[in-house]
Amino acid sequence: MPGLIDITGRTYGRLKVLKKDESKKGKRIFWICECQCGTIVSVRGDFLKNGNTSSCGCLNAENIHKKRRNSIDISEKRFGLLTAKYYVKSGKYGAIWHCECDCGGSIDTYVSSLTSGNAKSCGCLDKQNREEQHRKLHDMMIADTNISLIKKTNPNKNTTTGIRGVSWCTSKQRYIASIKFQKKQYYLCSSSDIEVCKKAREEAEKQVFGNFLEWYEEYKKTHKCADSEGNDAEK
Repeated sequence: MPGLIDITGRTYGRLKVLKKDESKKGKRIFWICECQCGTIVSVRGDFLKNGNTSSCGCLNAENIHKKRRNSIDISEKRFGLLTAKYYVKSGKYGAIWHCECDCGGSIDTYVSSLTSGNAKSCGCLDKQNREEQHRKLHDMMIADTNISLIKKTNPNKNTTTGIRGVSWCTSKQRYIASIKFQKKQYYLCSSSDIEVCKKAREEAEKQVFGNFLEWYEEYKKTHKCADSEGNDAEK
């Protein structure tokens, strides 16, 4: 190429030019360079000459890591179940530290996550919380029925009428009352008068939920007796 200045053998920062990169096509000239760290990279010639690129990227990484490493030392400090052990590297959001968890696990996480309380364990706490929620839900599920839901008196957050089981049907321009029990939805009535639907829903709750809750209270007594007998037998 006329006017091309051969810079083979020259050094720019940490980069030593080995040869022209023939695989790159276009107006820009690229050069194959070897970094002092041993990495081979292809760099634009104008970036080499103007100092925009002076390494394979290792120099920038070292500068960031050095700054982060010296900024804060949290070794042996506790954050929830985690104990910070040693600095790992710097990421997009700051310094990352290796932490050991009381459960025996470990995690690499940002200092900001530790200090803000977003990271309190290696993940075991989240697992325990999920298991606890699952256990509570399982305890409340009797005969395909969530006891806490049928005992609830407040309307759902997504209700359009403020009344549980009563919704407004735009296509019919009427209120519709329904009730869900044991995974099945039952239609009760529809009316232009919301009070009619409200009354239908309240009556259904008394008949359906009321009878079931009466049965449930008796079931609990029997169930607890059975558990007590079983526990006594094990002692």
